[in-house]
Formats: sequence, C-alpha cells, structure tokens
Amino acid sequence: MATDHDELDPRLREAISGLRDREPDSDLWPGISRRIAPPRPGTIQLRWPIAAAAAVALVAGSAVVTRQLVQSGPVAARETGTPIASHAGSVTVLPAGFDLATASLSDAIAQVEDAFAEVAPSLDSATRASIAGAIRTLDAAIADASARAGAAPDDIDAARYLTRTMQRKLRVLQSVTTLTRAT
Repeated sequence: MATDHDELDPRLREAISGLRDREPDSDLWPGISRRIAPPRPGTIQLRWPIAAAAAVALVAGSAVVTRQLVQSGPVAARETGTPIASHAGSVTVLPAGFDLATASLSDAIAQVEDAFAEVAPSLDSATRASIAGAIRTLDAAIADASARAGAAPDDIDAARYLTRTMQRKLRVLQSVTTLTRAT
C-alpha cells in the first residue's frame, strides 16, 4: 500500500517537477458566474430538445383528437337526433346533453351495487344499516335531481346536479366496497 513516505516512481517525480503554475490567458470568472448563477425570478429555462418533443406531442395529440372527432361526428346529433347548436336570433343555444353521462353513471352504479351486494354480508348489521341509510338518502336526492332535470330539460344546472349526485353515490359505493374487500 502506498503512503506519503513511500518513494515515488522516478518518471512520476520527473513529471511532477516539470509542472509550473501559470496564469490563465483570460479572466475565467465571468463565464463561471454566468453558469452557476441562479436564474432571475420570473424566467423559465427552456431546454430545446424538451420543447421540441412537447411540440411534437401536442401536434400529434391534436391530430388524433381532431381525426376522432371528425370521424365520429357530433355526439348529441348521433345519439339524440338533435343538432349540437341551433341559432335563436343571434344567440347560440346548446342543449343540456347529459343523457350519456347519466346513462354511464347508472351503469357504473349498478355494477358497483352488485359488487357491494357480494361483500355486504361480511359487514355487521349496524354498519349495513348505516350504509343502507346513506344509500337511501342518495337515492332520494337522485330522484329529486332527476325530477328537476326532467321538468326543465334545457336547464344545465339541473343536469349537472343530477350527474354530481349520481357521482356521489358512485363514490360512496366504491369506497364502501373497496374498504370492505380490504378487511
């Protein structure tokens, strides 16, 4: 093992003795300080390869979405037979087309209710009763929201209220089913 007291190889000693300190040709500090200085507040450092990749991804994604929209046509016109927009004077009127969302949520709720029915027997009776009460409350809210949306089919707020209420029921059922399966 080499230590400070060992003899150096003669070639290495000769190379070391030939080294001399010298000043650099120019002041190096300005270049160093630019490279190590933190960016000024409010500036964004842009890396060109990353920016180019993001631009390509954005263009490709836009092209795919546009092609899908062009090929599939307007959803509301296809499903309900009504136009996407109709002109009433100078104001564009859009129908509150939440029918597809409501149907999808109804299907999802039915599936999660079936999954909950499988795990419900493993719960104690007080817990089952509490969950059943919460579901009855949500069902009543959904019925109320459905009646409100049915009475005013062009009311976007009523349609949103119905979908939000159905989403709440879906989240409650998913949470209960997940937690029951985990135990």
